[in-house]
Amino acid sequence: MPNVQLHEPTDPRALRTAQGYYELGMTSDSQSLLAQLPAEDKLRPDGLELSILLELDTGHYNEALELCDSAISLYPNAPFGFVNKAFTLHEMNRTPESLQILEEAHLVVAVEPTAIYNRGCYLACLKRNTEGIFWVNKAIRLDPKLRDHAETDPDLLAIRHRLEP
Repeated sequence: MPNVQLHEPTDPRALRTAQGYYELGMTSDSQSLLAQLPAEDKLRPDGLELSILLELDTGHYNEALELCDSAISLYPNAPFGFVNKAFTLHEMNRTPESLQILEEAHLVVAVEPTAIYNRGCYLACLKRNTEGIFWVNKAIRLDPKLRDHAETDPDLLAIRHRLEP
């Protein structure tokens, strides 16, 4: 396992600005600013996650998978690498592998509402509806804002009517 030494970002504002651009949907501005950062800043958890999200948003799934693998290798106790790898595989229509990633990383992602929610989605997509309902309801109890997302999530179409109010 690599030994990662985190340092303060060279320019903390630049990374925060790139993240802000991403959140505003300004993908090209975010990519441009991220590209200008030193490599060590891009390998920080927040820089790496932003890189993954940008690759996902632009449909570069193989690149996103490579970054997820780097994140898992560098930060094996951080949920973001596992959650994003599972999501990427799901987007690539490899949902059984998505579920496997989350199950294997259970101890790392066990309290992450997004991971729990996604696990429920993947189970529902695999027609394991009872299990899907359990996990989505658990995620909503941990983060009630996920209820709104569940109302329109196409992965949950078959079980939406059975979710807790």
